[in-house]
Amino acid sequence: MATKHFGWKLHFYDIPADLFSISMKSAMASIVSWVIAATFTRMSLLWFYKRMVDNTYIPWFHWSLIASQVLVISYGLVATTVTIFGCR
Repeated sequence: MATKHFGWKLHFYDIPADLFSISMKSAMASIVSWVIAATFTRMSLLWFYKRMVDNTYIPWFHWSLIASQVLVISYGLVATTVTIFGCR
């Protein structure tokens, strides 16, 4: 759809001026959607690991999972925020 309607099949400098704004908005929405989907996918994998080792007592693995979850959530929030508010 974006290729046909928003000029994504063209080079950046070949996009007509009337399509440029909507094309950039569509690109930003795509980027934000991808970051959110990637964050949820990473968190899903980490929760799966947590469920696998829930009955075992491996303290360093539990702490590394918690640290990884904090890093993934932080990355997701920062990447989304920078994408939305980065270009002012």
